[in-house]
Amino acid sequence: VVGQITVRFALLPATFHLKDKSKGASKSNLNSRWSVMRSHTGLVVSRNGRVIDVINVLDGKRLNNNNDRFVRVELDFDATLDEYFGVTTSKQQATIDHRVLELLKRDGFWTTLLNLRKANGKQRAEQELSQANDDDPNNNTAIAVANKAAAIFKETTAARERKETEGKTNLLNQAKANAKVTKRTVDEEVQMLEATASKTKFQTKLESAIGGPFFRVELIGGMTTLHINKEHRFFTDIYMSQEATARTRNALELLLLAIGWCMEEASDDARHVYKVEVPEWSKKLDVMLDMLSEAQDPKDLEADEDESLNSSEQNVA
Repeated sequence: VVGQITVRFALLPATFHLKDKSKGASKSNLNSRWSVMRSHTGLVVSRNGRVIDVINVLDGKRLNNNNDRFVRVELDFDATLDEYFGVTTSKQQATIDHRVLELLKRDGFWTTLLNLRKANGKQRAEQELSQANDDDPNNNTAIAVANKAAAIFKETTAARERKETEGKTNLLNQAKANAKVTKRTVDEEVQMLEATASKTKFQTKLESAIGGPFFRVELIGGMTTLHINKEHRFFTDIYMSQEATARTRNALELLLLAIGWCMEEASDDARHVYKVEVPEWSKKLDVMLDMLSEAQDPKDLEADEDESLNSSEQNVA
């Protein structure tokens, strides 16, 4: 044994860098942590507990994507391992030897980092939706667009009557479920849901449904509610991928809202077909996204003997 290498991982909360956690990110709302997060994005390398370098690219893979600011990784090594880290005389820079890279890969370094990135994507999405829906649902760009579009399209009397009946039933059920958690009365929860429904015809929520469809729609009061499944690869690999921007997510929400909107206004026979087909779409999409990740990044899985990260540079390549 020549020396010891210790690797530490941490996932910061989505609001870690904000002064007011209830508001979005803006220059005036950034706290003192932000500059540290930004300057230490990547692999923080320390020698005997003293930071000597921050590496942005490791084994050809980027570690400093914007969202990586919330995924912290530190590698600390003993001074007896200097030759494996190419430590300079000033001890201000490190170059990691290929033998160390092999050890990191063997012990699941890339798998752990990939899992943290996915977890970060989930918590960021939850935070974004929470902020968008807190006061005014129309603060969510996709919802604002959908509400504007709703004024253009006219629905049939039969569809409207059926949606009203279904919406009232679902609203009451949702109020009862909420009351069990909040300890408020069912009537109070009904009033709160109706207040939200008075502001918007659409809303988006995230849910965890292992093995469930990648999305579903539900009428709650007068709202068409889009539920996006955080446990499906659509969410991790597309909606919250490293390459997805806020505009991309808005476009995806509008796509699903458009499909869900049509599903809710369809005939009874067509709605039965959708109930069967959407789960099938979800199964096929999950399998194909799995294949796509292997086809584009064959080193992405530990079982392939050489993990890789879903960085924008790799996808362009």
